[in-house]
Amino acid sequence: MTGNPIVHIEATDACNLFCEACKTPHGKNFISIQKFTTLAKKLMGKITSLGLHWRGEPCLHPSLPELARIAQELGFKPWISTNMAVPNLSKPEYVKPLLDNLDWIEICIDGYDENTVDKYRVGAKWETVKHNLSVIGEADTKCMRKMRVLMFKYNDGKEDIYRDIARRHNIDELIFASPLIGLQKNLEDEKADEWLSANKKYQRYTRKNGGWRLNTGKCNPNPIISVHGTVHPCCIDWNLEHSLGDLVTEEWDTIMGRYRVMLPTLGGQRMCELCCIPDRIVNFREKII
Repeated sequence: MTGNPIVHIEATDACNLFCEACKTPHGKNFISIQKFTTLAKKLMGKITSLGLHWRGEPCLHPSLPELARIAQELGFKPWISTNMAVPNLSKPEYVKPLLDNLDWIEICIDGYDENTVDKYRVGAKWETVKHNLSVIGEADTKCMRKMRVLMFKYNDGKEDIYRDIARRHNIDELIFASPLIGLQKNLEDEKADEWLSANKKYQRYTRKNGGWRLNTGKCNPNPIISVHGTVHPCCIDWNLEHSLGDLVTEEWDTIMGRYRVMLPTLGGQRMCELCCIPDRIVNFREKII
């Protein structure tokens, strides 16, 4: 599929945390192996990289290693992003087959001790995150391990702490990223004082007319397939308001015909006001040796 090499199939819409910047409605749905296989087969030859997550925490899915195996066997490069606060990631018998069937894993660590780990990721426990880091770090696997840190105010000047965590747990790449705060287009001074990094390179907001305004940027959507099988134009359509069709009953090329019609209107949709795609580089990647 020209221009969209990445597509996501949502493993689950359930989540164990309540993050500050997340408006995603938590659900209780887990995709079945049969439905996942049906959807993935319809994408064969169309895409290369397949994300196994969207609104929920993918590692809550008990069969995620099996989904990753199916995706890899069908010729995709599967990957996931996880909040690392999930009991399944403490089990080597879950982690090893999962990593062996992933091209890469994004490990989201937005706190560095018991006093910071749940500031943003409300409900996370440092002991759980720390143990899961050890399990993933000790796994003998070719899966690339990437660690992403959202640079909130409480992380200012803490880069070396995260570099040390990354080195100790065999992380291949460390990413310092600029966060959205509360998924708000306009940021009140109170919120800015609480969350916004003092380092301008980590700010995704600009001071304008006495307030803070989000630096939205160029639209660069990748289609998302929900846990139900419906296809959506991008990751901002959390409430499933812009369905392009149902991949269970339709073919991918048919749905992508509707997608191409919708593309010129993206950027003008209400959901696009909070697009996460910036108009400047906000991720600072470091290789960890």
